[in-house]
Amino acid sequence: YADPVADLLDRWGVFRARLFRESCVFHRGNYVKDLNKLGRDLQNIIIIDNSPASYVFHPDNA
Repeated sequence: YADPVADLLDRWGVFRARLFRESCVFHRGNYVKDLNKLGRDLQNIIIIDNSPASYVFHPDNA
């Protein structure tokens, strides 16, 4: 269900990548987005997710 939501949010096509569960790490019973694994400047990355547990490593990016 995430792709249709991202499509609505990105009407102008500025999102450069979309990462889903396959890109997460399993941590304490939850799938978590570890942005450090991307090798990109964290100042240029945002997380859009309905589960606070998924961005526990990078709350400032959510």
